[in-house]
Amino acid sequence: MGAWGTEVLTNDTALDLMFDLSKSSCIKKITYNLLTEAEYLEERLLAVELVDISINGVDESILGGLYDYNDWFQKLTENPMESLREEALKALEHVKANDKGWFPAYQRERKVILQKIEERLSKKKE
Repeated sequence: MGAWGTEVLTNDTALDLMFDLSKSSCIKKITYNLLTEAEYLEERLLAVELVDISINGVDESILGGLYDYNDWFQKLTENPMESLREEALKALEHVKANDKGWFPAYQRERKVILQKIEERLSKKKE
């Protein structure tokens, strides 16, 4: 995997998947499958963040950039994937437990991003 940052979209795996997802019409089903069965952590993390975006909107500091997907992300917020919130939190725990291989200088940055996602997904709208 080529990575140039610790954010969700700052690696080849996630960006390749985003390209495919942006062409799909069954995002919720694919997102669920990625949350539960994704082979790569970066795919699972992207699915977690898609659930987060659908519920809470975009936080570009989590993504690391919008990479021309800003309109697609906006459409995602029109159909919040609230029913996948718990599954996304479980998938995030899996990512946190297995997110190894970062240089020490980047480990803290990555933990901060994962924590921010968890906080956003854990809060319930009133």
